[in-house]
Amino acid sequence: MITKFHGPGTAAAADSASALSEGPPKVHKLPGNKAARKDAAVEASDSNTGIATIWLAVPIGLLALIVVVPLSIGIAMWIRNRRAVAEYYRNR
Repeated sequence: MITKFHGPGTAAAADSASALSEGPPKVHKLPGNKAARKDAAVEASDSNTGIATIWLAVPIGLLALIVVVPLSIGIAMWIRNRRAVAEYYRNR
């Protein structure tokens, strides 16, 4: 980050000499089979891909409407005007 806006950085607790002398933090092990936890994590990450595609499809669909709606209105007006001109010359 830019120090002009956020000030100088400070040493984190893990960077201090006393924290380094204490050793690694105590991490609690989760009960259960390690392979089962890994499989559950893979399944959870696979299920999130469907949600991500929906969140991408919604903005892309909205942006497509910006192009499709004016284009369809313009084509409808063009067809209506061609028919009106043809009717005008037919009755002349």
